Amino acid sequence: MRRKSFGMIAVGVMCAMLATPASAYPSETVEEPIRTHPEPMEILVLVPQIEIRTAMNAYGPDGGGGAPQGGLVGAVIAGAIDSSRAGKAEDRFAQMRIAMESYDADAVARSETARAFSAIKWANSAQMQFAKDPTVWNKIAVIDKAKGRYMLAVDYSYELSADFSGVIVYAYASIADKLHPKAKTPEKRFLPERLLFSRGTHVQVQLPVDPARTREDAMKIWTKDDSKLLKDSIAMGLSKAADLSARVVAMTPAEMAALSSKDKPKIMLGYHRGRLVEGAESLSSVGADNALLPLLRKSAVVAPGGAGALLWSGLYFAHVRTLELPK
Repeated sequence: MRRKSFGMIAVGVMCAMLATPASAYPSETVEEPIRTHPEPMEILVLVPQIEIRTAMNAYGPDGGGGAPQGGLVGAVIAGAIDSSRAGKAEDRFAQMRIAMESYDADAVARSETARAFSAIKWANSAQMQFAKDPTVWNKIAVIDKAKGRYMLAVDYSYELSADFSGVIVYAYASIADKLHPKAKTPEKRFLPERLLFSRGTHVQVQLPVDPARTREDAMKIWTKDDSKLLKDSIAMGLSKAADLSARVVAMTPAEMAALSSKDKPKIMLGYHRGRLVEGAESLSSVGADNALLPLLRKSAVVAPGGAGALLWSGLYFAHVRTLELPK
């Protein structure tokens, strides 16, 4: 009897799993009910930060690239050298912050998102909203006032890489359902498992590779001419992130399957691993494919001056573009 009961329970659990709708978890692509809803999807653009961020490691390319040698005395000396270099870089970073005060990244994010999503008829790019507050309570206020049932939020952030060699822009697109049947309270509509769709995008606009370049050297390049190169790079990154976000939102199952086609070579692009979608002509070299040691696989190098290379990881787009500096 006990075995029979366990069997019935197992069958019941399996039937419940099979009966669970696909929307119980984020779908790989945006499903038809969203695309065909009478009211276009509301769009909320979010840029929470007020200035460019950066990450400074204790030991980076300009600090020896490893642990200090020579015991305690060596550590003190190396620490003093690193502190001096980091201090100079931080001084440059302060100058850059001042130069960037007049730069409106929020306006770029708004305009580029509106442009990129204007081709998607079921997304209301004409009445797009913008906010600095990324909290769930702000999203609740927007979705509750929306005319339609669905809301797309596109969250942007941007920063300088740890070694100051490039600008990195992140975009995260997610779709919530105002009338989600399993969301018992308003905030639960935005739980990861309640979102109808979510995808991230990673864009990097980098300086040409130079192993001898220090953080201070890189900061001199970024801050030249009132930080013009930095401003242009942030704009390029936000524009590409908006394009890729719109592309992944509009993508059909067939288009997504094509991204993982075996005719697309597997590469490493920075620390991203996946299939090369676009930009083979921009690669100056591609590392050998080593299935046994994927973490040691050599990364592809993106040549300066081109449109860059695009990789599909199976979960997100990663795009890398290398700038061509004036001689």
